[in-house]
Amino acid sequence: MLEHLGTDDRGCKGLAGKTGQTRRQPLILLVRMALIATRRAATSGARMNNLARINDPPRATVIAAPPAAATLPILIAPNLALKTPARAVQPADSDLVRDLVPRMFATMYRAPGIGLAAPQVGHGLRVLVVDLMPDDKQQPYGMINPEIVAVSEGLATREEGCLSLPNQYADITRPAKVKIRYLDLGGARQEIEAEGLLAACLQHELDHLDGILFVDHLSILKRNMIMRRLAKEQRQKRDDQQR
Repeated sequence: MLEHLGTDDRGCKGLAGKTGQTRRQPLILLVRMALIATRRAATSGARMNNLARINDPPRATVIAAPPAAATLPILIAPNLALKTPARAVQPADSDLVRDLVPRMFATMYRAPGIGLAAPQVGHGLRVLVVDLMPDDKQQPYGMINPEIVAVSEGLATREEGCLSLPNQYADITRPAKVKIRYLDLGGARQEIEAEGLLAACLQHELDHLDGILFVDHLSILKRNMIMRRLAKEQRQKRDDQQR
């Protein structure tokens, strides 16, 4: 059961996010062209996602970014940009978002990960991309100005990680189901209901838009332990690169 958060129920499209016979927009075509190009350059391998490790994870495809969708550097905590809430996308941002979204997908696939928020690549906009790659097939979601409009009373705990906190993991408890309203890449308003890994992933990425990291859901002791371990590993990485 979803508990609504003071909003209406219009336009819910379900978990698959299908929009019926709506007209395809240029930005959607641009993203799909980038994804097709990445698929051609794909190599096989075991994928560690940036949100959750599960028992017996499926094999996944590691996708290289095409030249048309150059990747972006991912910010690593404790970069202050990761703690700054993102602003809503405005009409004046359309050209920036048109360029940003394909690059975010390319960056996410190359990492590899299953979700990425704009603040993680240095853009303080309320934009996120997600693709769980079910059955090794791309099923991308690009969301502009997403918001949670309903949550379930039931909770679920899942081990989470993050591309901005590489190799760090912790069990995080969140609502088991959520309904999210957002603008798609063509500017149309959509809603989806999500559960399981998709629900956790979307909530994780929405946290990024509010300047919240998954470790902020932990006790101070656990959070500090993870941040100290991350800092040590990053120092070791820099030392190794300088040798």
